[in-house]
Amino acid sequence: QNEIGVAAGLAIMGKIPFVCAPAAFLSARAAEQIKLDVSYSEKPVKVVGVSAGLAYGTAGMSHYSINDFAVMRSFFGLDVFAPSDAYQSACLTELIAASPTAAYMRIGRSPVPNVYKGDESFEIGKAYKLRAGDDITLIACGRMVYPAIKAAERLEQAGIHTRVLDMFTIKPLDEEAIIAAARETKGIITIEEHVQ
Repeated sequence: QNEIGVAAGLAIMGKIPFVCAPAAFLSARAAEQIKLDVSYSEKPVKVVGVSAGLAYGTAGMSHYSINDFAVMRSFFGLDVFAPSDAYQSACLTELIAASPTAAYMRIGRSPVPNVYKGDESFEIGKAYKLRAGDDITLIACGRMVYPAIKAAERLEQAGIHTRVLDMFTIKPLDEEAIIAAARETKGIITIEEHVQ
């Protein structure tokens, strides 16, 4: 909690502060400080929630962060991200460091399979189309992107052409990509490690 206030002070001094802590605690215990010291004060602090979702496993419900997107996206001036692999995490770290806007980036705890080859580029607010398809669209974010790709591969074997969108930017949301998927495919399924 105190780290958020210190980071806001560093931002006032022209620094680019990053705060890293368990997502469950940032989105609950530190939510008030993020709201006041970062969001309402319009300070470009970069908040990184680690061990997100159900990553803490046996630690139990007190350590799960399955409502952090709902909390963080409600704050004014705070962009929200969920990278799907190590390469995208590195790219997004550079993007949010260069952005004048505050940010919340959610990452997991355990290693995840590579989704990207390492030569892709990303844009804040724009989903990344991983697979083309005109039957159904799977929209996923974070560690759910890889399972979405695997599901699309199995659906392809059954003759179902599946579009896969990596919606790594939760806020601002790529509404154009969602509308296009609604128009161009017969249905949309979202896959996320979240409850809201």
